[in-house]
Amino acid sequence: MRKGKEIAERLAEKYGQNAQSRSAGQVLWLHALSVGESLALVPRVERALLDLPEGHELLTTSTATSPDAA
Repeated sequence: MRKGKEIAERLAEKYGQNAQSRSAGQVLWLHALSVGESLALVPRVERALLDLPEGHELLTTSTATSPDAA
């Protein structure tokens, strides 16, 4: 975090923790390590929205720049 490569509020995501309470029903949790991985997951998330219309998608990331990219 000192080097500006982490967002303190999102640090727990690196360890598989989500600050939001879990929604009822199916959850598809995808985790990306980089901007490239985040962008590569976009089509999968879009497809999941079609395949699981009543489900929930959760995308977590490991870098400070990934949330803005996806």
